[in-house]
Amino acid sequence: MPLSAKHPPKDYVSHNGMVNSVSWSWGEKFLPWCDVSLLTGSTDGSAKMWDVGRGECLVSFEGSVKGEECRGAQFGWRNKVVMVGRGGGVEVFGYEVEKPDKGSVKPGVNRNRKWEVGRWDLGCKTVTSFVAVNSYRSSLVVAGGSDRTVRVLDLGSMKEVWKVEEAMGRSVGSLTIADYEWGSGVGWGSLFVSGCVGGGARVWDLRVGSRSVVSLNGHVDRSVGVGIAVSPCGRFVGTGSEDNHVYLYDIRKTLVIERIPENHKDVVSTVDFNPVYPELASGSYDGNGRLFRAPM
Repeated sequence: MPLSAKHPPKDYVSHNGMVNSVSWSWGEKFLPWCDVSLLTGSTDGSAKMWDVGRGECLVSFEGSVKGEECRGAQFGWRNKVVMVGRGGGVEVFGYEVEKPDKGSVKPGVNRNRKWEVGRWDLGCKTVTSFVAVNSYRSSLVVAGGSDRTVRVLDLGSMKEVWKVEEAMGRSVGSLTIADYEWGSGVGWGSLFVSGCVGGGARVWDLRVGSRSVVSLNGHVDRSVGVGIAVSPCGRFVGTGSEDNHVYLYDIRKTLVIERIPENHKDVVSTVDFNPVYPELASGSYDGNGRLFRAPM
């Protein structure tokens, strides 16, 4: 995916700490007057919603407890709610955004507002990762904590509906789920993948109880915590690796089917599948992103 220098990047300046998460809104139209929105989370404890086209902060989701670091933020329920991981829980917010007055540069002038729908306390010191479906209406949120436990929340009742203690050997560093508008492979509505430093990746099925159904251990993740992604068809899982490669697993065979050639010069920290085309993007500590295409 070439990034053209003819279109310089926009700056979204508002946080007072490091930005540690970004998440896109779902669909072609976020609002009638705003095509796309972006959520950013920061170590300053806040999450912020942006009008990508205008480069303006629409809503700021501040923490109620001073010093709690935001561990991630994402949209859910087809952009109807915003979820923020903070401290030892996940907060769920509703929001209203008005069309900005012409020439307005301050979000507060437009009377945008948010309200807390509820907070889900995980019962651990820190929520380390969470994920939810946004491309279709699902009420489930999957969260991992510093206590190595994986939990599932039903947004409708704000109650925990599934839990596995000591799901990973260390704190749950990453979680991913098939979140694609056209759906994924059969059964992926109940499956998700977790990862942690030194523990590889595990595939879980909510229908079969508290044991993982597949373990994926071919990639190298000894110290940093690499990214994981599920393909739109639900058949493949891609991971980063500390040996500078991208790994591709076939879930049905539980094997590495491809160790993509060494194009990066440092740890491959993140990966993601294109929801439409047979492509996989990767990002690395070497400062580069790369795009891999399957033969057509």
